[in-house]
Amino acid sequence: IPIPVSAPVPKIKTPELPPVEPVNVEPEKKVSALAEITPPPPVAPVVPARQAPGFADKSFFKKTAQIMGARFLTKGEYFFPRSAASDFKLDLSVMPVMVFNSGQRILLAEKGWLSTDERHVITSYWKKARILIVRPDLSLDDILNNVITAVAKNGYETRRSFTDGNISVNVRANYIFTPPGSQSQTTCLSLLNRPGMKIDDAFRRYLEGQGIKVIDWIENPSFSGPAPAAANTEEYPDFDTVAAADTPAFVHAVCTAMGWNYQNKVEVSFPYAGFQLKAVMDMISFAPGNDLLVDFGDLGGDAVVAIRDTGFNIVQLAPGTGAGTFIDTLSGPGGVTVSKDPVFGTADRPKLYNPSFQVTGELISKNNSGNKKLLIVSEQVPDELALFLNHRGVRLLVTPR
Repeated sequence: IPIPVSAPVPKIKTPELPPVEPVNVEPEKKVSALAEITPPPPVAPVVPARQAPGFADKSFFKKTAQIMGARFLTKGEYFFPRSAASDFKLDLSVMPVMVFNSGQRILLAEKGWLSTDERHVITSYWKKARILIVRPDLSLDDILNNVITAVAKNGYETRRSFTDGNISVNVRANYIFTPPGSQSQTTCLSLLNRPGMKIDDAFRRYLEGQGIKVIDWIENPSFSGPAPAAANTEEYPDFDTVAAADTPAFVHAVCTAMGWNYQNKVEVSFPYAGFQLKAVMDMISFAPGNDLLVDFGDLGGDAVVAIRDTGFNIVQLAPGTGAGTFIDTLSGPGGVTVSKDPVFGTADRPKLYNPSFQVTGELISKNNSGNKKLLIVSEQVPDELALFLNHRGVRLLVTPR
């Protein structure tokens, strides 16, 4: 059987390809040696909020909130929505929050516990929130400093002064500030080692009447908390009033207050121009053998000199203007110290943190025995300050002019 001849294979026309463009090869860039490459600074790892260990001791945070009058939240969770990620969960047992009556919030965390995105999410929902980064070794004073600086209007100061009539007051403390949400009240906060360093209760009441709230906080190994305040009792200041122009009444009031014996119309004999004369005047006995004769302008100048030459102590007081002269005389025979415009500290603490007030007047103090003191003023002292002075053995003599 003949083998069939294969059918002819058709020819396929190959299309013409475009010419190949030459490829330009850039020269190889020189790579710096390893020694010339500066590595980037290491980035501190950010611990996710869900894995943050939390504070081992929150006691100072709790005390700070108590002192500042804020709520301290340590239980519960807040969820903050995020557009490009799952909701951010804030665990209050890990990062507690202080909430103030003004609506301000302080979130407490350590460095590395929150990322920048998480911080932004929190502050975008809590407009009045501040994130406070603290170290675990901070003291109560350190935490208070950070919190007060963050929330108090205009920060804080350690001294503030004002005048009240004839009184100049200097308020000193660790922190003097306007608390959050308040427009007029001032807080005066002192951190003390023992209760005996607290401000006198009468002075505290006076400051509160001036819109200044006093907080004396005791912090020591055996006690932590506000200094106990004495119960308010109805008490009235003890003072005398006499017109400054009535010189005899003024002298008698001073002697009575200081416990000196005052005698009216004492007869004194003295030689004068070859004659032995007699005069009647008042006499103050400071102590046995220490007397002072007082003439209220009845004797002539030569007679006063003649009496003094006999060995008597004598002072002549002009009517209406003798009060100042009498006070100046007392530092000699009276054995007293006269202090002008005295300053009174109000607590047993260093001067730097000791509130005080200065009174325009003269303070008469005995030098030898007893603790009698007399403060002579031309205007009435506020009742609470007068009580403060009375409690320290200072009697007041008001001499309106």
